Amino acid sequence: MFAAVTCWSVSLGTATALDTLCSQSFTSHHPHTLGLHLQRAILILLILFVPIAGIWLSSEHIFSLLGQEPALAQHAAIFLKGLLPGAPAFLIFECVKKFLQAQGNMHASTYVLLIAAPVNVVLNYVFVWNKYIGMGYIGAPIATSISYWNMLLMLLVYIRFLAIPGVMMVCTEWWAFEVVSLAASYLGTVALAAQSVVVQTSGLLYTIPFGISIAASNRVGNLIGMGDHRSAKVSSRVSFALAILFGMGNSLMLILFKDRWGRLFSDDADVVSTVAMILPLVALFQISDGLAGVGGGVLRGVGIQHLGAYLNVIAYYLVAFPLGYVLAF
Repeated sequence: MFAAVTCWSVSLGTATALDTLCSQSFTSHHPHTLGLHLQRAILILLILFVPIAGIWLSSEHIFSLLGQEPALAQHAAIFLKGLLPGAPAFLIFECVKKFLQAQGNMHASTYVLLIAAPVNVVLNYVFVWNKYIGMGYIGAPIATSISYWNMLLMLLVYIRFLAIPGVMMVCTEWWAFEVVSLAASYLGTVALAAQSVVVQTSGLLYTIPFGISIAASNRVGNLIGMGDHRSAKVSSRVSFALAILFGMGNSLMLILFKDRWGRLFSDDADVVSTVAMILPLVALFQISDGLAGVGGGVLRGVGIQHLGAYLNVIAYYLVAFPLGYVLAF
């Protein structure tokens, strides 16, 4: 009870700010602030825990002032000292859990707790009753502290393995465009300049389906976390429909303004004419590019980023690059 009053209630109440801040950041135009909010929350809680740790270390004296029996005060203080090493891990775990939940990932912490709970039972038996290393009642907080660290480490491992496919999915696509720009340099300065205009244009137009993909990822993830798979499918279909709609608008704009678009970037007539020649081809993949971006958001919401990474590798590096090399060189 003393730990709950002095630490858990105060710290976890403070961490609830992440429910608001991270959820809003994830669907905003600045999703990178998610990590910033997480870092600040962890730092604030660790700073807040410093005086709490001092209270725990002085708890025997506090219990005595409250009129508790000396033996009870001593045993409670020893228990809190055993729990002290694991408290920071539990606070960080709560922050990371809320960080994931704000992105629609509700099941990660559940899986961790399903594993940690039986492990905690085993640890309590070993540290409390085992005839070789059992330490009696002091073994219980030590076992709990170890369990807190296990929970945090398992959640971080989960994030790492979840992040690797996400990194692959983003990087494989991004790097592909950079490699194409490098290849364009071998075709001359005019081709390189035109390629730069095309890449900038594609990146600008991609912000629309990218925004839809973020909303789709959050919405689908939240609905799946709630167990509402039917609504998740509806949200996915609506997102794909929006991608098609905006893709058609982007394509129409590129075709209508193909002769004048290049002038926004260059005064060179050769560059402008080359851009005008390429933009209809860019218009052709606006719908598919939008669908791919939104599809990536849906995959992130479902939690199968690795599928998007594999598809990107196949599409860009096994199909597009060889075909582009044959057609260009």
